[in-house]
Amino acid sequence: APSAELGGDSLDYFPLDEDHLAVYMLDVTGHGLASALLGVTVSNLLRARALPGADFGKPAQVLAALNRSFQMENHGERFFTIWYGVIEHSTRKLVWSGGGHPPTLLFPGSQPPIVPLDSQNPGIGMFPLDEFEQQETVIPANSRLFIYSDGAFEIHKQDGEEWTFDEFVEFLSQPEIPGQHIMDRLLRHCRTLKGADILDDDFSILELIM
Repeated sequence: APSAELGGDSLDYFPLDEDHLAVYMLDVTGHGLASALLGVTVSNLLRARALPGADFGKPAQVLAALNRSFQMENHGERFFTIWYGVIEHSTRKLVWSGGGHPPTLLFPGSQPPIVPLDSQNPGIGMFPLDEFEQQETVIPANSRLFIYSDGAFEIHKQDGEEWTFDEFVEFLSQPEIPGQHIMDRLLRHCRTLKGADILDDDFSILELIM
């Protein structure tokens, strides 16, 4: 969705082999051309799998390689957050690593409590770390995953208040309405809260149905 300034959000998913799918979202700090170009550069490296020393099936290695390549002092004091996961179709196992990014939300198919898949590491480029952590879980059948940037919920409302993260999660938890996709409803709701079609930040969100 359009924002008031050029931003640095980027998202994608791509197969690693017949049984594994990689998915990520990143958000470069700041706005403008420099942030957008850094986001494009990182995305191109991920899509091309062109990070030396990284096994793209191991999220912690991917984040460590990114951190070695994009220290903020070498990139205009800009860093970025990222959530990178790998799904193994045959076992429904998800392995992920996050660097300062909002938690991906897992809505299990049987509707128990929502599971936040948190970031375990700082943003990429902030510190000269060589090792990053990763976690894994098994995705229940008929689940939904929401991967997003902070622009999807940090909405400045017309009354001067901020839309809260809890309100964002509550909105995503609403029952489905036939003929109205949750993404379209969310964007309309955010525009209504803002009182304008153009939002302050990139509105980036990806839903995976498994």
